[in-house]
Amino acid sequence: MTELQKKIYKALLLSGDGYISGEKLAGCCGISRSSVWKAITALRKKGIEIEAVTNAGYRLAEGKVSAARVFDRLRAKYFYNIRYEKRVTSTNTLLKAAAAAAPEGSVLVSSEQSEGRGRFGRNFVSPESGIYLSILLRPDMAASDAVSITAAAAVAVSRAIDRIAGCKTAIKWVNDILLDGKKVCGILTEGALSLETGRLDSAVLGIGINIAPPKDGWPEFISDTAGAVFPSVAEAVENDAYNRLCSELLDNFHDIYVKFPDRGFMNEYREKSLAVGRKINVIKGALSRPATALSIGDDASVLVRYDNGEEENLSSGEISIKL
Repeated sequence: MTELQKKIYKALLLSGDGYISGEKLAGCCGISRSSVWKAITALRKKGIEIEAVTNAGYRLAEGKVSAARVFDRLRAKYFYNIRYEKRVTSTNTLLKAAAAAAPEGSVLVSSEQSEGRGRFGRNFVSPESGIYLSILLRPDMAASDAVSITAAAAVAVSRAIDRIAGCKTAIKWVNDILLDGKKVCGILTEGALSLETGRLDSAVLGIGINIAPPKDGWPEFISDTAGAVFPSVAEAVENDAYNRLCSELLDNFHDIYVKFPDRGFMNEYREKSLAVGRKINVIKGALSRPATALSIGDDASVLVRYDNGEEENLSSGEISIKL
C-alpha cells in the first residue's frame, strides 16, 4: 500500500460499522475527493471490500480482518481455506456444525462472538477488539491426546504474538497465553470421537486473542485478569496486527502440526510455561489443593506434588498460579 492508501484504510477501520464521508476522508488526508476515489479503487483492486453509499460515504465490508489479506501472507496456502464473518455466535460452534462436509484446514475467523465459550462451558468474552478463529483438524490420534493440540496451539500463538508485538508472552497450563501477567488469549479444543476406532474423527481448535482492550473496558468480573496485546485498536490497526497475527499463528500452527508426532514443540511449551517449579492450586470442581508443579510431559500433562507428598499426573483440569 502507498502511504495515502494506508491512511484511508486506517480511517475506514477506525470508523467501525459506520460510514465515513468522502469529504471527511479528503479533509483528514489533505487531498481532493477525486484522490480519495482513486485510493478507494486501488484498495479494492488489492482485494479489500469497501462499500460505498450515496450521501453516506464509505465503510469496510470486512472489518479489521480480511480473509484475502490473511491468505496472501500465508506460507501454508495449500492447507488452509479461510472464511471471515464479522460477527458470529461462536466460531467453534459453527465450524463443528460444518465439520462433516468441510475439509481439514477449514478456518472460520470473526471479529466478534455473541456466544463465545471457554473451558468447562464458561463464557468467553469476545468484544470486537479481538480475533476469534477456529481450525478444523483431522488428526490421527486418540481422543486422550487432544490436550496436545491445545498445547501446540499455545506455542503457535505465543510465537505469533511475540513476533508481531515485539513482546514476551508466557503459557499458563494448559490453554492460556499471558502477557505481563494478564490473559491475552484462550484456547479451546473440542473433538468428535469415532465410535468404531475410539480415535478422533475430527477436532475443532478455537483460539480467541484480545488484540486491544474493548472501547468500554473489560467487564468487571475479568477486569483484574484480562489484558490485550496492543494498548489500543488504533495502534493495532496501525501495525495491521489483526491480519498479521492471524496469518502468523496459522503458519506457526501448521509448522508444528505437520511434525506433530515428534512432539518437538513441547520443549518450547516447557520453556514458556509459568507452572513448572511454582506453587499452584489444583482445582477440581469446588475443591482446591495446594501443590507444586514439578514437570510437564510430552503429552502436555503436568506432574504435581501436593503438600502431603502425594504426586499426581494431571492431563485435564485447572490450576491457578499466584504470579
